[in-house]
Amino acid sequence: MKAILAGKTVPDWKGGTPRYTRVLDRKVRYVGDAVALVAATSEQAASDALSLIKVEYEVLPAVLDMEDALKPGAPQLYEEFPGNVVTPGMPFFGPKCLKAVAMGVTSKQGFREADVITEGTFSYDNIPNPIPPEPPGVIALWEEPNKATLWVSNQSPGMDKITLTHGWNGRLA
Repeated sequence: MKAILAGKTVPDWKGGTPRYTRVLDRKVRYVGDAVALVAATSEQAASDALSLIKVEYEVLPAVLDMEDALKPGAPQLYEEFPGNVVTPGMPFFGPKCLKAVAMGVTSKQGFREADVITEGTFSYDNIPNPIPPEPPGVIALWEEPNKATLWVSNQSPGMDKITLTHGWNGRLA
C-alpha cells in the first residue's frame, strides 16, 4: 500500500466545470460519492487498505428535486452556490454561455408571443438502477514522472485531459 486519503488528509483538489467539486469532501451528497482514496501496488494491497477504512455517516436532510432545492431554507448541496443556484456564466464554454438564471411565472403576454409552448418535467427519477449517472472513479497507472494512463468512468476523455493538464501546467502527454 502506498497511501490512504480520506477526510482531512486529502489536499483541496477540485474538479468539474466549474471547478468546485472536491475529489474527496467531508460531505457525501449521493450514493457512490467517494469517501476515501487508496493507492496501492497490487490488488491485494488495495483490498487490505480498504479493510482499514472506517466511515461514520451523519444523515443529512435530502434534496430530491429541483423545486425543493430552490425553496428558502433548503439544504445546501454546495456552499459555493447559495440557494442551490449555479453562479451564472460558464467562461469555460464561452463568453455567452449561461449568463442568467430566470425564475418566475411567465406572463400571459409571453405565452401569446411564443411560437411554441412546451411543458414538462424531466428528471432521472426512474433510472432502473440505484447509482447516479456517471459515478466518478478513476484508476491511474503512473509510468513516468509526467506520464500516466487513466481509466476513467465517464464519457468525455477530452475534458479529462483538459482537467489534468490544468493541474499539471500542460505537461501531460
